[in-house]
Amino acid sequence: MSTENDIYFISEHSEQILFHGGVGLVDIENILVQNNAIPIKFPCHFDFSFKAKMIRLWYLANIFLSIKPGSVIVFQHPVYARMNKLLLKLLRLRKKISVICLIADIDGLKDGNDKLLKKEIAFFKLYNNFILHNSNMEAWLRSFHPGFASTFLHRFDFLAKNIIHERVKTNTVVFAGNLAKSSFLELLHIWLQKNPSLLIHLYGPSVTDAMLIARNVTYKGVHPPHSLPNLIEGSFGLIWDGEGLEQPSGSLGDYMHYISHHKLSLYIVCNLPIIVHEEAGSAPFVKKFKIGFTVKSLIEIEEKINTLPEKIYGEMVANTRALANEITSGAGLKTALHELVSEINRKRNK
Repeated sequence: MSTENDIYFISEHSEQILFHGGVGLVDIENILVQNNAIPIKFPCHFDFSFKAKMIRLWYLANIFLSIKPGSVIVFQHPVYARMNKLLLKLLRLRKKISVICLIADIDGLKDGNDKLLKKEIAFFKLYNNFILHNSNMEAWLRSFHPGFASTFLHRFDFLAKNIIHERVKTNTVVFAGNLAKSSFLELLHIWLQKNPSLLIHLYGPSVTDAMLIARNVTYKGVHPPHSLPNLIEGSFGLIWDGEGLEQPSGSLGDYMHYISHHKLSLYIVCNLPIIVHEEAGSAPFVKKFKIGFTVKSLIEIEEKINTLPEKIYGEMVANTRALANEITSGAGLKTALHELVSEINRKRNK
């Protein structure tokens, strides 16, 4: 990524231990480093002594004064550490420095927390440059904050090894992620009464007994995220959230409209055709690249699989392969950042 700017990023995630959560955030930081962005990482991260606090204050003052005019600072929202929040507040005083907010999550929407959402909306209004998941997220942001510049990830990058997987069409559907966040899984036995030929493979933490009532549900355990593409068995990857089978209900179900799940990228790297709700934020991407199909209800899935020609299924698998190469190389973030920095420079040089 070649630009005329020094690019920095606020590092909060590089020390995470990952099991089906946060992998996209860590990979974002790794991709930024690979593209010569400079990490801003406060020292003594886990030390709360007086001495450590003084060291962090010294680092804050030093980094604030040393960043050159024309530089670009990238951060991922939400921001957690107090010092990082303070640095962002101070950077707004540096008018010749551009700040890019990469929205990873909108917790107020995700959790159905109106009080938190009001705070997030007020926070977003402070910034004019965004990297967003998709056009649905952009439309939501513009509804209260018009006039910003933005680019899209469309799907998260995923720095797993890119291996071609041979897939054949069966009735086996994969669901991977933090299972506790997807309460519809506790209704699998009801769904499978209506779709009895389906087999469901679950991957991830927090499985419950209720998820495993139906005999055609198999729990495949918890695995390091970057090893998953070599382990996942099945023919389709399901993107669904919330509480309902007929539609993605509840706050997490509604949140599907605005985000592109990390499991979208996981399934693509696995060369698994994708099943997603027709109004989900990632549905246009799935349709555009012909890598799966959309549904209104989970109850439609059995018939759609049974009537899907083998030839079309093979084309869907083939269509995932070029995308998988982009995803595992970090091309999505690299392209989005380059486009947005170019737009920032264009406006600056007017």
